[in-house]
Amino acid sequence: MKESLRQLRELQTERREREKTEMDDAIRLLKTQKMKGEFVYASPATTAESARRDRLQDSLIAEKANFNLDKYLSVAPTILSSAVFPEK
Repeated sequence: MKESLRQLRELQTERREREKTEMDDAIRLLKTQKMKGEFVYASPATTAESARRDRLQDSLIAEKANFNLDKYLSVAPTILSSAVFPEK
């Protein structure tokens, strides 16, 4: 019984990891197509997860600005551009 439970948990962990990787890829593809101005079809789950991650990223930037709007507005573009295009 313990061995079966261990195997089940292992399978569940592998499935979750695979689903996360697939979602990461789907979101990356979604955002690339949107950036190019191309037609995008995405499942509601992918769209919702992409929006959730965008809001989370935004909240992390707000937190770095101590939730001060003026500071946030001055810091956000710098953080986003350095995160996307790091200096070499």
